[in-house]
Amino acid sequence: MVLILLAAYNGEAYIKAQIESIQAQSYQKWNLVIRDDCSTDGTLQIIDEITAEDPRVFVLENQGKNLGAIRNFGVLMEFAVSKNSDYIFFADQDDVWMPLKLQTMLEVFKSKEALYGSSLPQLIYSDLSVVSEELVEISPSMMQYQRIGHEEEGGWKVLAVQNFVTGCSMAINHSLLRMTVPLPQGIVMHDWWIALYASVLGRITFIDKPLVQYRQHSKNQVGAKSLWGSLNPFRNSLLDSWKRGQKNMLLVQRQAGLLATILRADAVSDVRYDLLNAFSTICELPKLKRFKIIGKEKLHRQHWLLQSVLCCRIFMLPKK
Repeated sequence: MVLILLAAYNGEAYIKAQIESIQAQSYQKWNLVIRDDCSTDGTLQIIDEITAEDPRVFVLENQGKNLGAIRNFGVLMEFAVSKNSDYIFFADQDDVWMPLKLQTMLEVFKSKEALYGSSLPQLIYSDLSVVSEELVEISPSMMQYQRIGHEEEGGWKVLAVQNFVTGCSMAINHSLLRMTVPLPQGIVMHDWWIALYASVLGRITFIDKPLVQYRQHSKNQVGAKSLWGSLNPFRNSLLDSWKRGQKNMLLVQRQAGLLATILRADAVSDVRYDLLNAFSTICELPKLKRFKIIGKEKLHRQHWLLQSVLCCRIFMLPKK
């Protein structure tokens, strides 16, 4: 069973096009479950019109609760566990799927399961093309646009400090779903947490072609930024940007610590645990010794500029 999870909030401008792109898939044996996070626009009305015509699309009751993006997906994932779905795909409300997305990713799942079995937690994701609000191409590859790449071996050394898996391009098998539900409090974002988990306790496979048109607009929850766009100090107040970045770094540390705790409880004690534990407790060390940990554990971001910023941020974090 293929189950697609779509977390919606005030998406009336684009959600119909996204759902229509799912309905236009070459592979048609799927169900789409949507949770609307108490939208104040016409999103729910659009969804209701679609569900009335397509029995594969249905709405999960929100009980009047606005949960935010992470918990919205978290509730959908908990629902997916109850449905015992084989493969779970994640969709954002404002993108457009390529017609062969489901078929292509399912074929990769099958080939990997033939090698490793269905019990191995697996995540598969693809590249995306970056497009404007009107679907005019900005970049044929989000990975190149953001100067990021797939890490086949030891991906946790990057994913501990930088996410390279875009949620709306990923799918997971039931084994990984069960391991990552419920989403814990204190993670940075659901896709980052799932990717980090898969890199440590399962396997991540990258499809090196765009299967999603990633729509850039002013209301993106995260948005695709070029390398310079993510580092440009003139976009906002430099001090405010630094403070936000430091606050986010503490969240990234906490996320690593959450997974280290899970590994310790499962008696997993190896280089994976050592790295996550060392990073999550790095603020306990004198500032200069923090650089030794970065080098010893090979913690790194995927561009020297981003790595330089990472080192500065870790150095400037207050000692606990």
